[in-house]
Amino acid sequence: VSFTPGSVSLSAWGLTPQGYKWGAENKDTQSDQPQGFTTIMGEKRKLLLSPRFRGFFLVPDDRRWNYSFMGSAFAGMEKKPVHVKLDTPLPFYSDQHRPIHFHSFAEL
Repeated sequence: VSFTPGSVSLSAWGLTPQGYKWGAENKDTQSDQPQGFTTIMGEKRKLLLSPRFRGFFLVPDDRRWNYSFMGSAFAGMEKKPVHVKLDTPLPFYSDQHRPIHFHSFAEL
């Protein structure tokens, strides 16, 4: 996903057999650049956006997905496993995404 003024650009990638094999054998889940990884392990794919096809959402077990308003609460999340479930995502401005805002309002 790329955000540009007035638009959003999306791109899709698929794993190559080499990429799938590397991912299944990779034990280094902590590094940002694990040994052996290369960008040729994926291929660009077509992406279709349509109101005719219905899908589903995988959301974190605690339902919070938007860390934009939580500052340092997101620190370290990128290296932790995230357990997901089928559910409807919370709205972008949900109070669960902004606990500090609501705490500040309560103090007024």
